[in-house]
Amino acid sequence: MKLVPHPLAFGDIEAILAAQHRITDNNRTKFQARLKNLHRLGWPLNFASVKGKASLYDPGALADMALAVELTQLGLTPERVVHVLTANRWPTLMAYRLAASSLAQSGDNPPDPMFLYFDPAALDALAIDQHMIDDTGPEYDWDSASHSFFYGGIGIVRENIAAWTSEFDCRLSLVNVTAMLSATAWTPFEPESDQAAEYQRTHFQWLSDWASTAIDELDGRNEAEAEYFNRYQINHQIADARQLADQAGIPLAKAEKFVEDRRRVMIDGI
Repeated sequence: MKLVPHPLAFGDIEAILAAQHRITDNNRTKFQARLKNLHRLGWPLNFASVKGKASLYDPGALADMALAVELTQLGLTPERVVHVLTANRWPTLMAYRLAASSLAQSGDNPPDPMFLYFDPAALDALAIDQHMIDDTGPEYDWDSASHSFFYGGIGIVRENIAAWTSEFDCRLSLVNVTAMLSATAWTPFEPESDQAAEYQRTHFQWLSDWASTAIDELDGRNEAEAEYFNRYQINHQIADARQLADQAGIPLAKAEKFVEDRRRVMIDGI
């Protein structure tokens, strides 16, 4: 895939995100350290920084860093941020693809908002029994933020938010991925100019194509998608395929497959 012109350096990334989150000048050094800590923890995935050589960021890496900062704003520690996003790569890439495609094609019309939403469960560590803790810390397979991580458009969120927050958990955090990508899109041209608009359209189209390719190349893509909708059925108490199709915004035929797969798993488990 052809890279967008003017790939960004770390200083560019830090400046974009610092402006987005209104970081004061006297706290920029601390903010830079937090971004570098995400790198030390292995985020973004497959991003390699070479000591003594300037690292370059494409739009995908910029999106990943922007999303990680959004999750820290919602109360997740850097370690949990990296775990949650690594464990939920498929829905994250789906949200990127849909949001970026809408931004690339929006023109004079508002783009369709696409959300990632989850329960941050900041007290999760206090809810883990001692026998679930090993030498490396909490058993993150049971992390609530990771387990509840989903994506959807405004219609899905509007229609279901009351039900989602009326059962065991009464809270929900949302990140508007469309707004995030729009706010962090960089251009070397004057704002509001035709050149800036075309540059950003290319940026968003590249990001959409990159996300599509990354989804296709994702190890265990089919398993990741199946696990996602299996969890969706459990968390949202889905009764049938039509309900899954309507709430998750997927074709009925695909919903029927996921419901049948879950039914077989339940029967085998009995």
